[in-house]
Amino acid sequence: MIELGYAAGFFDGEGCVSVTRIRKRWNTRSDYHQLFASASGVDDRPIILFHESFGGRLTYMKRTEPRHRNYWRWDVCSNEALRFLETLLPRLVVKYEVSKLGIELQKTYIGYDRWHPPPPEILAYRQRIFLDMRKLTNRKVEYR
Repeated sequence: MIELGYAAGFFDGEGCVSVTRIRKRWNTRSDYHQLFASASGVDDRPIILFHESFGGRLTYMKRTEPRHRNYWRWDVCSNEALRFLETLLPRLVVKYEVSKLGIELQKTYIGYDRWHPPPPEILAYRQRIFLDMRKLTNRKVEYR
């Protein structure tokens, strides 16, 4: 089992929290969002620790450019990502705000499904959180 302080530090530096908006299809009533958390690195040891400790998917990624190196990627989505982010949230620094929004977004899916859709105000709230997360993750970094 991975030590949570180490996991939070590694995730702050090498991790990613994202949300994908999936457009309405024939079998859904509205667009929906899927929460993802991932971490990657050239050294497989921390990535394997994440997989063993939090579940999810482990993938070996082959380089696409000659100047790049092969790397390992771990990811979780939806409720697995919710549990992971809730576990690390108190220890996060860099990813704290976006993780908190991701948790908030994923919790809006509890109690709703295809047969019990959420009311329009919940759909609007989800979209607001999605846009807030995009603002946070697309910040410009100023170098001194």
